[in-house]
Amino acid sequence: MLTRAALYRMPKAPLQIEEIVLDRPTATEMLVRVAALRLCRTDYHAMRGERRVAMQPMVLDHEASGIVEEVGADVTGITVGDHVQR
Repeated sequence: MLTRAALYRMPKAPLQIEEIVLDRPTATEMLVRVAALRLCRTDYHAMRGERRVAMQPMVLDHEASGIVEEVGADVTGITVGDHVQR
């Protein structure tokens, strides 16, 4: 599926909003429509070139909240429509 994301490409460069291809969730994953997010200090240091990252380009952020849109076959305790945050 196509979606938009803020991509980190290199230190000290602005994030670029681009369309990317997102794989469907596997059996142990879920798809969340993000409503809000924030960049953590680790992301900030990567953007400034103060912390090495393993791959580029990459989508920064692992702190977000949103609504579950799809769950994998092995996911339990979470259903479509649940509000989640991490």
